[in-house]
Amino acid sequence: MDYARISIIKRDGKREAFSLDKIVGAITKAYRAGGIDNERQTIDRIAEDIAASIATEEISVEQIQDMVEERLMQHNPSIAKRYIIYREWRNVERDRRSQIKGVMDGIVTVERNDINLSNANMSSHTPAGQMMTFASEITKDYALKYLVGVRHGRAHRDG
Repeated sequence: MDYARISIIKRDGKREAFSLDKIVGAITKAYRAGGIDNERQTIDRIAEDIAASIATEEISVEQIQDMVEERLMQHNPSIAKRYIIYREWRNVERDRRSQIKGVMDGIVTVERNDINLSNANMSSHTPAGQMMTFASEITKDYALKYLVGVRHGRAHRDG
């Protein structure tokens, strides 16, 4: 079947040609994570079923992933559970990276703010100064989330 008409809308809004191989790859990884390596026919059938059920010329990555979840639930719920858990973990990691990038972009683009003025001995406009600011902000975020505990981190943020 020709899937050239289908365009995938990625999370960043970019478009990409549909790839049955990517769906097969994701399903294969889920099966392997469940200790099952000999289900190639089932995997191909699930992927082809998903592709055949796409009724529009554009579909988001999330919609495809939802379809994979549904089909896996029908065929093998324990594999579906592994896929869902992995997908959620990836979402958390993606959000974390996005937050870190936002902090770093803010440090690079802001000329004068409280963060930049926190150490009068080192100009935050130099690469070394920006590196120190990056380290300070990332360490602060890590400490609030993972070292001091949820209650104390929230108390610190809320004043």
